[in-house]
Amino acid sequence: MGAIVIGTVSTDDKAELARAHGLSELGLLTNERYLDNIGMYTRYGYRETDRVSHRGTDLVYFRKDLAGG
Repeated sequence: MGAIVIGTVSTDDKAELARAHGLSELGLLTNERYLDNIGMYTRYGYRETDRVSHRGTDLVYFRKDLAGG
């Protein structure tokens, strides 16, 4: 699996940059303790795809389909 790192915060500008580079989706992760982040990512169209235990907490993985605009 390959990855292109565009930045540490997901924004519409980064989604446009990803589309310009031919990517069809974005992925990100956060910690389960950051409830505000989880809510924000959900509002921005990301869907939770996985939770993985890591050092006493869960890492929460998200994906966003870019094909829809």
